[in-house]
Amino acid sequence: MTKKITLKISCLLLFLCFSIVGFAQETIVNGVVVDAITGETLPGATIIVKGKVLGTTADSNGEFNFAITLPPPFTLVFSSVGYELREYDVKEDYQELTVRLRSQVLIEADFVISASRFGESVLQSPSTVAKLDGKGLATSPQFNSFHTIADFPGLQLNKNSLTFNAPNVRGFAGNSNPRMMQLIDGVDNAPPGLNFGLGNLIGVSDLDIAEIELVYGPASALYGPNAFNGVLFMSTKSPFDYEGLSAYSKNGITQQDAAGVNPFFETGIRYAKAINDVFAIKVNASYFKGTDWYATDYSDVDQNPFNTEKGSIETNPSFDGVNIYGDEIATTLDLDAIAGSPVGTFGGIRVARTG
Repeated sequence: MTKKITLKISCLLLFLCFSIVGFAQETIVNGVVVDAITGETLPGATIIVKGKVLGTTADSNGEFNFAITLPPPFTLVFSSVGYELREYDVKEDYQELTVRLRSQVLIEADFVISASRFGESVLQSPSTVAKLDGKGLATSPQFNSFHTIADFPGLQLNKNSLTFNAPNVRGFAGNSNPRMMQLIDGVDNAPPGLNFGLGNLIGVSDLDIAEIELVYGPASALYGPNAFNGVLFMSTKSPFDYEGLSAYSKNGITQQDAAGVNPFFETGIRYAKAINDVFAIKVNASYFKGTDWYATDYSDVDQNPFNTEKGSIETNPSFDGVNIYGDEIATTLDLDAIAGSPVGTFGGIRVARTG
């Protein structure tokens, strides 16, 4: 009985050994990796099994001897720096390969090198910028684009009239603020002779504004001496990017003690069409009507001691009112010197233009 059990165990162990040997049979691949054009060997070329974390590398002569416990068929992937990948299918237990790799050709995008009139360190200098896009402008409850940017932090807007608004970001400026530059698509918005921007008086329709950017502080190094307080950029919508027909309408009232309550109305229309990749058309039209504030301050500002009738526009010949234009030029007449009389005979009188 014992001999039979021993014989069975021995047969079973022998069967398992043959099974393991058969299962662990190796597939051997030998060969060399060379350049497809020159025929030179490629030392250090990489060989991996596709889809597996198995592989080896070629020696200093470009030769390789790859043995793997994986039955065929399977695929080997050959690669080397600067060469295209190449795949070979292994279908037998033993193969000798001569793998030819082709040089890899890389086509990069064209680029243009151009000179700049600014140093790169200047272009990379830090600056504070506030930005408003067209969507934010369209949803703003303000009456125009300049009244909308008045909400920018650190910006003061001198509202001289409905259309003449002067922004300022450095705390000192007159009503016109010539120290701040305003650019529309890179073009200076200052009229010739005045040297300061007139807000959006001669600007563009709010319907055609793509974005507004405000650069705080001095920018004279980049934009000239007029950009001492800052720069306000206004960019219009390109007809290539913003096609179609659009329109808007605004209604409201203006109210002042002197002028009363008056209606306000503004409307605009824009049409843009790209004909091809080079040519496009864009048409803008807008209409605005409203009653601005009334200038009714007639206070006398003439401080000359001869102004004895100060405050009376009817009787004072040198009256200089705050909101009366043309009466700023005044002069004092010495009547005694004119008549050749002793001092104190007739005295003097101050007269001005009526305005």
